[in-house]
Amino acid sequence: MKDFKVNKISLIIVVFIVGLFLIEIGKRYISMIHYQGGWSQYDSQEYSQASTFPDGFRLDYPTNWEVSNLRKGGTKNLRELRVSFYKPNYIFTPSTYLQVWWRRVEANWSLDDVEEWYVSDIAFGVNRDELEQKRDRFLRTKVGAYDYPALVQTFNRFEGKNPRRQVVLLVVGDEAFAFSFHTDDYNEDIAATFERMITSLDIYR
Repeated sequence: MKDFKVNKISLIIVVFIVGLFLIEIGKRYISMIHYQGGWSQYDSQEYSQASTFPDGFRLDYPTNWEVSNLRKGGTKNLRELRVSFYKPNYIFTPSTYLQVWWRRVEANWSLDDVEEWYVSDIAFGVNRDELEQKRDRFLRTKVGAYDYPALVQTFNRFEGKNPRRQVVLLVVGDEAFAFSFHTDDYNEDIAATFERMITSLDIYR
C-alpha cells in the first residue's frame, strides 16, 4: 500500500510537470501565431549602456521572435556573442535565428581584420573545409540604413532540409560586428526576413 501511494504521488508530479510544459509551449505557439507578420524595432541602448555592450544599434525583427541579450557575452567560446534573435522552435520545426557578435577594436581595424576575427574566433558550426575554401572570398557590399561597407558570405554545409548561414561583417569606428543568420530550412520567406532585418540596421553612438 505504501509503494502504491508513492507511485501515485510520483505520477501526479510527472503529470503536473508535463502539464506545465505543454501549457508553456501552447502559450508560445499562440503568441507566435498572434504576432505573425508584425515587426518590432530592437534598440541596444534600451537594454544596456555598459562598456561591454555595443554603443548603440537598432534593427527590425519579427514581433513573434524572441530576443536574448548577453551584456557580457556567453560562456566559453560565446564571450563575444551579445544578442540573439530567434524564431520560436518546436519539435520537428526548423531552427532559425540571427546572432549578433561584437568586439571593441582599435580604430584602425579594417574589414579584413573583421574577417580574420570571424574565421579565427566565432565561425562555430561552420564546416572547416568550406570555411577554408571561402575565407578569402567574402564579397564586399554595403548594408544597413546608411550603406555601411561590409563583407558577406554564405555557408551551406550543415544538417537540415535546406540549411544556410549568411554572415555579414562590418566595422564602424571602434566597434566590429558579425551578424550570423542561420536556418535549417532556407526559403523565400526566410530570405525576405533576413533582408529586412539587415537592411534596417542602424549603428549609432
